[in-house]
Amino acid sequence: MTEENKDQQEQMREQAEQKAEEGKSQKEQMKEKAQAKQKDFKDEKSKVQSKQDETQGKVDDAEDQVFQEKGDNQFNQYR
Repeated sequence: MTEENKDQQEQMREQAEQKAEEGKSQKEQMKEKAQAKQKDFKDEKSKVQSKQDETQGKVDDAEDQVFQEKGDNQFNQYR
């Protein structure tokens, strides 16, 4: 092999390694983005669950109040 062929072969090998590194880097970036989206989704899900729990608590309180008033009204009718 001539010196020129060796240089070309070495250059091609370096380019292949560089492309492999770029591919790995892109894969890592995509993985990080996916993990960030997953975390955002979990955070949003947690917020929604918290809001649902709060709303359900208000509904339960209102329901208790209605039953209490109903009971008071029935009691007052018999007095």
